Amino acid sequence: DFLKYIENEQNQLLFVGTTFKGLFRGPESKQFLNLISEKSDVPGFNLNFLIMHPALSFGRDIQEGRTTGGIAKEIIENLQKMQEVGIPENSVRLYTGQLTCFLIITSSAMLINPYSNESAAYENFTIIANKEGELYRYYYRTAFSMPFTSSLSKKLSFDQLDSLYDDSYKIYFNKDKNF
Repeated sequence: DFLKYIENEQNQLLFVGTTFKGLFRGPESKQFLNLISEKSDVPGFNLNFLIMHPALSFGRDIQEGRTTGGIAKEIIENLQKMQEVGIPENSVRLYTGQLTCFLIITSSAMLINPYSNESAAYENFTIIANKEGELYRYYYRTAFSMPFTSSLSKKLSFDQLDSLYDDSYKIYFNKDKNF
């Protein structure tokens, strides 16, 4: 149902998520990514992704009972897919805080998929909030705008993808104080 909001969007698409696995699963994922990439080519179109920094994902692996490093690898694989379809790297931020939901934000509505503590977001319920409502304003501000512009949000260079897993592993397990 939410795809119609994305297809009709003329101004902005904003995404928040741990790995974006829900966006990249299934046979329609390449078509979906191409649609997003095409929209990013429109002058003045605002496209942004806030994704968990892989260094923080190792704790989430434990929480969800996954293989160590599985989520970090998933993040990096999906960043590579974004690069392959032409998503501009200046549209992507790695977040070094804890994300609490998956979001897709358009100028008229928002898909909200809250995280539970013990399972992946795509296994849980979703809510669609209209722009006029308090839920839209609250999640826009606290789950996207504030984190995206905070010091916890790091710019991404697609050139660093090859070393991102090893660097993240070292940061998490050595507790790099400069992170």
